[in-house]
Amino acid sequence: MAGYLYFPREGDDRVARSRQSDQGLVLDYAADGRLIGIEMPDPTPEAFEALLTLMRELDCADPERELMPLKRALAC
Repeated sequence: MAGYLYFPREGDDRVARSRQSDQGLVLDYAADGRLIGIEMPDPTPEAFEALLTLMRELDCADPERELMPLKRALAC
C-alpha cells in the first residue's frame, strides 16, 4: 500500500522529476518546477507526520483536514 497526495495541476502536467525527502517521501515536480504530488511509499504514522510537517512548510491550507482520511486509514 502507498499513499499519494495530488497538488493542483495545469493542463497536461506530468512528473518531470522526482526527489526523495530525508523522511522517505517522494516529491514529484512538473517541468516548470512546481510541486504536483507527494508519494508516501510506506504509509506509517511516522511518514504521516513527515507529510504533515512538509505540508505546513509549504503553507498548504489546513493540512490537518486534508490528511484526515489518511490519518484514519493509518489508525486501523
